[in-house]
Amino acid sequence: MSALSESLAVARPDELEALAVELIELAIGADDPPRVLRGPIGLLIAPVRWMSRRRSERLARPARRELARRWAVLSVECRETALAIGRGRWDDAVELLVGSTSGDERLCAAMLVGDLGRPELVGPLVTLLFDEDSRVSKSAEAGLVRAAGRVGGVRVIGVQEKAGERDVSETEEVVTAAARLAFENHLLRAIKGVNSHRRRRVVLAALVALGEPRHDVAGDDDRPLVAWLNRRDDPGHIVLRSVLRRAREPLVRSRAWHWLTRDPIAAAALDRLARAETTEDHEIVLRHGHLAAHPVRRRRLRMIKVRPKVVAGNADDSGAAAGLTLVRWPAAGPIPGAATVRALSVAARRNLPRWACSLNMDAASRQRALDPLLTDGDAAVRHAAARAASLRALADYCFDRDARVARTAVFRASNVGAAISDRDPGIDARVAERLRDHPAATVRAIAEQECARLDPWGESSASHVCAHRRLRDDREALLAELRGRITSGNAVRRVGAIMLCRRLGLAETLEAELQLCVRGPGVWGEEELRVAATAVSALGEVGTPTARRAVRSALEHAGHRVRANAIEAVARWSLRRTDLAVADPPMYAQMIELKSDANHRVRANAIGSLLRGNPVGGSGRVYEPHAVQGLVSMLSDDRRMHRIAGLWLTDRLLTSGGASGITSDSATLAACVSELAGEDQDPDIRARASVCAQALIRRAQAGWTERAADVGLEVAR
Repeated sequence: MSALSESLAVARPDELEALAVELIELAIGADDPPRVLRGPIGLLIAPVRWMSRRRSERLARPARRELARRWAVLSVECRETALAIGRGRWDDAVELLVGSTSGDERLCAAMLVGDLGRPELVGPLVTLLFDEDSRVSKSAEAGLVRAAGRVGGVRVIGVQEKAGERDVSETEEVVTAAARLAFENHLLRAIKGVNSHRRRRVVLAALVALGEPRHDVAGDDDRPLVAWLNRRDDPGHIVLRSVLRRAREPLVRSRAWHWLTRDPIAAAALDRLARAETTEDHEIVLRHGHLAAHPVRRRRLRMIKVRPKVVAGNADDSGAAAGLTLVRWPAAGPIPGAATVRALSVAARRNLPRWACSLNMDAASRQRALDPLLTDGDAAVRHAAARAASLRALADYCFDRDARVARTAVFRASNVGAAISDRDPGIDARVAERLRDHPAATVRAIAEQECARLDPWGESSASHVCAHRRLRDDREALLAELRGRITSGNAVRRVGAIMLCRRLGLAETLEAELQLCVRGPGVWGEEELRVAATAVSALGEVGTPTARRAVRSALEHAGHRVRANAIEAVARWSLRRTDLAVADPPMYAQMIELKSDANHRVRANAIGSLLRGNPVGGSGRVYEPHAVQGLVSMLSDDRRMHRIAGLWLTDRLLTSGGASGITSDSATLAACVSELAGEDQDPDIRARASVCAQALIRRAQAGWTERAADVGLEVAR
């Protein structure tokens, strides 16, 4: 043994490995228990085996001490082999070397304990931190950091955290709670003496060993390191805050993010979070971006102000054409640039929108931070960006190829079903029109509703609301557009404008344009007749003399729709008077003439106006028998459309309160209707007649009940 030891001291580098192997063979000792042999043979060889094991153990212990004493000069392979065969049996060797007067031997002790990686056995390292030899104290410091990495659950190379990897040390055993407690107590002793040994990386070791806060573990706040972190005005916090601010390792930024909620280190943690120098700096925080949902973190992150610099692009700028604006984020700032975003993992990119929304940024800057995500290949990343994008940028996400992204963007951008807001215009009309062809059914449905909400010319309630808002906000502009639409364009466009004019109560304001429609061109086509008929209905709501004259002249128009609508307008006027025959005899005579018109619409409207032209109880002669006879004549007419028009008029009189004028001839009407219901050759007419007959029966029963009640009788049902 002494010969091997002396040989190691003077051996050349190429001879060290062979000598070390011999020492390792001796250091193995008798680890395995001997196989039990029973009977006489076992009794004979037992003493021999016992003496052999004693001799092996006497040689193994000095061999391990010699290996420990020469640890600094051993190769990596020899160290790994020695650690494997001497697992758990180096305590006496370490104790001997720690108390040595040789700086080289104390250095070997520090290196050996560091290589052992046993958190509960780092007590000698704390002692060696105070060593006068800087090599020894530095090695002890590095050993503490390595052990802290195992306690913190990360692989530490230097102090870099490697995502997804775990510490591989001398043992694969999981760090127990007792070992963790022992290590943290040893580490706190080292932190208390930091002003003496000046090894500031022991505080870094504390950050590594802290790990992530575990709220699912009872008593996590009672751990010595966590209790030290929560303690206010601890002298060690001065060094801790300094390390948090100045350390360049990504792991430190990760710990600052996880422990930002603790008041003693909040300011220093914010300073570290405001600085990200590498892609790994961004990755290690954004990977845990969900932590921004914590109200304390969210409130403190608002203290980090970020303002990018927007400059004009030049031809020399990489990736940008001349004339385009470029966004330059602050160097080493908390927001990654476009190139850095592309290098991040999917999980980190998904959390970037949440992170950007948590920082103190204006809306334009926040959107610039999210712009690189618009073309991201991962749908979940684009979905997260769509949830945080500004309203101006949402239009791009509305056209996303992924239905989930497009649906989310449309839901956010649309004002359908929401309170009207003047500062939130919602989806642009052109965008909504294009979204009507989107592959996603939900997007198409919302686009249809958005088009209705943004189109004042539609028939939906949303369109009506839009028209009223435009009339309120810019009356003159809407009137100018109405005038243009009423007098020019196709029939659908002109009719829609006239109908909107009626809904908004603007018929009197636009009377001149309506009269132009009634006068029309020299040659009447089907479209012109439809426009004229709609204009006559609108003029019927205007009470001016000029409007009345225009409606009267329309009674002699060549178009039957125009004449029919003019009769409807006259009927509305007559309802406001006591008697059409007395108040306007010429008009009454014209109605008598029109009740025999060749067109079924004109004929039905004329008869209807006569039957409804005088309120119940009036003194006129409007309810003359020939008006009812004209209705009976329509019901028995050979022309199909005249019979249908007669049934329509009968049903309308019954439902609109104008049936009081046909009471005296109700039996005749009922007979005609019953005949149509049973004998007409047209199935459509028979169906209509059946409905009308039931209405007549119900009205007759109601009349009988009313008259019986007048004389004190009760009608049996």
